[in-house]
Amino acid sequence: MNNARRTTASLLTAQALTALTLATVSPASARIDIGRDIEKGLGRMVAEEIESTYGVVEDPLLTGWVNRVGQRLAAVSGRTDVKYSFKVLDSDEVNATAAPGGYIFVNRGTLRFIHSEDELAAVVGHEVGHVAGKHAMKQLNAQLIGTLALLGFQAIHAETLRTVGGLAGGLAMLKFSRDEENDADRRGLKNATANGYEGPAMLTFFQRLQDTEKDKPSSLEVYFLTHPPTGERIRRVGHEPGTADTAANAAAAGDGYAQRSLYRQAAESYRRSLKLDPDNTAVKQRLADAFVRIPQTVAMLPLSADSKAQRLRQLASLSDELDTARAASDQDLKKLGDSQKDIEQELELAARSLSTVSNFVSRRDTLQYREFVRMARSFDQAAKVGGNLRAARDASEETLKELVRLRTSMQHAVENGDGAAARQVEGLVMSGPELLKDLTNGLRSARNEGGDARQAARTLHLAADSLLSFYRSPLSLTGGQYNILDLQVSTAQDSLHAAVTASRKALVQISRARLDTILRRMNFITRSTPEDDPSPIGIVAHYLGAEPAAVSLMRDRLELGDAALAVAQDQIVKYWTDQKRSKKGDSKEAAKAPDPNDPKMKIQPENASVLFDLMVRDLEREISTQ
Repeated sequence: MNNARRTTASLLTAQALTALTLATVSPASARIDIGRDIEKGLGRMVAEEIESTYGVVEDPLLTGWVNRVGQRLAAVSGRTDVKYSFKVLDSDEVNATAAPGGYIFVNRGTLRFIHSEDELAAVVGHEVGHVAGKHAMKQLNAQLIGTLALLGFQAIHAETLRTVGGLAGGLAMLKFSRDEENDADRRGLKNATANGYEGPAMLTFFQRLQDTEKDKPSSLEVYFLTHPPTGERIRRVGHEPGTADTAANAAAAGDGYAQRSLYRQAAESYRRSLKLDPDNTAVKQRLADAFVRIPQTVAMLPLSADSKAQRLRQLASLSDELDTARAASDQDLKKLGDSQKDIEQELELAARSLSTVSNFVSRRDTLQYREFVRMARSFDQAAKVGGNLRAARDASEETLKELVRLRTSMQHAVENGDGAAARQVEGLVMSGPELLKDLTNGLRSARNEGGDARQAARTLHLAADSLLSFYRSPLSLTGGQYNILDLQVSTAQDSLHAAVTASRKALVQISRARLDTILRRMNFITRSTPEDDPSPIGIVAHYLGAEPAAVSLMRDRLELGDAALAVAQDQIVKYWTDQKRSKKGDSKEAAKAPDPNDPKMKIQPENASVLFDLMVRDLEREISTQ
């Protein structure tokens, strides 16, 4: 599939460059110079291509967080003549890319993969580094003269091949040189540490990529296609100043943690800095300030013997339900995994055939052109189904593991007489059956769709082979042959269209269970912290882009997990209200609250679970469980 993907990328790049060249370059030009306006125009073309194919996540919680991180990195990038745009693509592949002109995209799959905001800063910082270094334009300057020879290249390639290989308009649009990739890493690391992020987080991200490559290489195929070898990057970045164990780096990381209300981690960084520079009075003062803000647990609530026994019985019953759900899920997970592998194999073969067909197809042959377009679009649908199924499988496994872990933690806490933990047991026991129902039903639906999508991908592969054989044959396509081909494509197209919708529905159902589990975990972690503790409130406010006062107000009446969700819902309403105001003008009519029945006004579990999982990771690191 890699060859097909590279073919797609290079052809799209050629078409975009050709259009721009015709408008801006004269035949007598001795030297071709692409200015900022051309860069912006080309970037917009590429960005529109990427967005139209993948789709953009409009969830203001997830996109707002990514944009805030990205804009901070862009502000210190050294390049301010472009307006940076940061968007999340509706794709569960692990990847990120930068188009000319400051258009930066991060796949939702990358946000699932990272373990901290520091790692996000490493990923986004790398892409900002490409823009700041004008790497895309350097590549294009070198290619333009050669591109002029492609003026007669038929538009069919750009129209159809964008879907072949699943990379659409080119997350691999440009293959940067090794020096440019190294430069982007250096710039990204420098910008991240300048914003108070841990430099070694870039190494942590790379190392987990390398480990995952051994276990699940297919889930990272796109990333490795568009980025240098991970081992090489680990060795090189490990020698960069930003990852060195210095007093200055540790102090800067401490400042960054404190800004995010991560006072325990800030204190640890300040201590590390003082070991290397014991006489730094400024760092000593910052350590003292952070230390007094570290979350302190309140006195343990009393728990009677009868209540303890009752809660332990409830947990034992929940444990039995979990064992039953896990046993049933194991079979579904295996079947779903097998279907994924088969789908990938069928798409690999289909991509090879379609890539070869692209060399022959012509708009003059209306019938064959039509079938090629339909196949290419069906291929894109199959890729989306595969991404949904992979995300559903991963979310199911993570949720089951988290439920077991949460139940075990609650049991230990109750056995130690923790009354606050006993209250959490009640909530989990009440929501547990519905949660497991969502999880098992969603997984079963995903498994079923996996089987249907596998057959559809097989049909698509056979249709692509048939079309290729027709082009290789000296005889023209007969009416009967065309009818058979048309039936194959129609069957695949209809099946995949339904599979996209159904697989997304299954993913949402599983994600709902995932989000519920995360919120239960959040409540358990924060069960013994005071309601006005600045750290948990600040962490939630940071991720939601909300005012700490709003989170604090909600927490006065709700558990932290529910409070965070309530504030998140308010942020969504605010976001869309602001959107309407900006489009219609600052009028009273435009400022009215949006329709609460609008789907955009609802928390989207598949997106919210990503953000809340990262939020809870920080809470868990911050709040002592001793």
